[in-house]
Amino acid sequence: MNEFPKLRQEAGYSIVQAVEKLGYCERTIYRWETGESAPRKAALETLRAITKIKPPAQGAFRFIDLFAGIGGMRKGFEAIGGKCVFTSERDRLCAETYLANHKCDHDVAGDITTAPVGDIPEHDMLLAGFPRQPFSIAGVAKKSSLGRPHGFRCDAQGTLSARYYKDGSETLVSQGPRENPRRLTPRECARLTGFDGRDGKSVKIPVSDTQAHKQFGNAVVVPVVEAVARHMQPFITGTATVHQTAKPTKAKAAAEEEKVVA
Repeated sequence: MNEFPKLRQEAGYSIVQAVEKLGYCERTIYRWETGESAPRKAALETLRAITKIKPPAQGAFRFIDLFAGIGGMRKGFEAIGGKCVFTSERDRLCAETYLANHKCDHDVAGDITTAPVGDIPEHDMLLAGFPRQPFSIAGVAKKSSLGRPHGFRCDAQGTLSARYYKDGSETLVSQGPRENPRRLTPRECARLTGFDGRDGKSVKIPVSDTQAHKQFGNAVVVPVVEAVARHMQPFITGTATVHQTAKPTKAKAAAEEEKVVA
């Protein structure tokens, strides 16, 4: 009996996710899936362990979501049991999409610079979009040419997030020879950025296509945020092992350096 596909489905992984989580190529995963070859014992043990893990209890830790956009960072940290207790997003249409897809027991604050400190509840983590213009190659060049400070020295954007307003409609899809290319649809943008389908639900898009392209084009990639969150989880919840927190010895560091050189 081929146990692999059953365990993969119980773990909630697609083929693509199994490739990412287990660390084997897609061709190998398909062979295991179809029974063409026997799966590795380590892969089966990993899946068995995952199916036994209960979903994390919501509220394992509290976080605030600043420069929230449409909630990509929130989705990643809710996946490991976090509870959002405060949200700030100054763009009205982004907030509309955010509220259409996230249950909030609090109002969405606007500009964080005007939010009273007393309105921000106690929290374990602060999530926020990182400023990009002051640090990008183009941004640094422009500010330098104008004689303005960049990076953390930028008073306007060095400590607060500012958006590029990238547009998802910039990506064109080939329609074949002699045919004009087409833009990605908002739904395709939602799938590519991981907002759509990971939990079996389709993200609600209450805004126009133009606004949706702007929102998804400027959003974080949800699976990336979730992967980072899972690496951080033991340290957030205080369950990190001694092995995870211990500093590497000089001998180990030297051995790792030799591996890189080799």
